[in-house]
Parts: sequence; structure tokens; C-alpha cells
Amino acid sequence: VASGIHPSIYAYNAALLACEKSKRIDKAQQILQNVQQFNVKPSLYFYTTVMNLYSRTDQWEKAIDTFDEIKKSGMKADLKVYTALITAYGQGGKWRDAITVFQQALASQ
Repeated sequence: VASGIHPSIYAYNAALLACEKSKRIDKAQQILQNVQQFNVKPSLYFYTTVMNLYSRTDQWEKAIDTFDEIKKSGMKADLKVYTALITAYGQGGKWRDAITVFQQALASQ
């Protein structure tokens, strides 16, 4: 990035996945800022990884906010996104919401 060359969304996906696996929310925040700063269009995979990271680091509400970003972007949630959302609600003790999302996921398929 310093040399003016910007990574593709695939490179960002890989870096974000590494952060998710190691629960490095601080480094993930830097990646998220870069994606926004350089107007890189996030993929569904990218958003799902963000949701999983937030759930793994007890920030389940941010995972739900990320789902809202997916909807605003016009992307169609897939089963992996719904699973990440159900997990987030589970982390927050919102089992009724988790069941509702599960039913939505079944209906969307």
C-alpha cells in the first residue's frame, strides 16, 4: 500500500482470515480501514469473516451490524452468512433471534 500498489479483495480476505483465526481484532480493524480507505468492494466472504471475527471476540453486536451492511450493499446472504449471524445471536444470548434467522435462512434457500 505504501508504494501505491493496493491489494485485491482476495489478499484482504486472506489477511482478515488470519486475524479471525488468531482473534486479532486490532489488526483486523486496520484491514477494515484499508478496505474503506481504498474503496475496495468487500466480498460476501469478507463480510462473513468479519462477522465470525466479531463473534469470536465477544463483539456479537458488531457482527449483526455487519449483516446490516451486507443487506445495504445489495448482496444476497448465503448459508455461511446466516450461520455467522445465528452464531452472533447465540453469543449474545439472543436465542429467539437466532431461531428467527435460522427460519429465514431455510426459507431463502
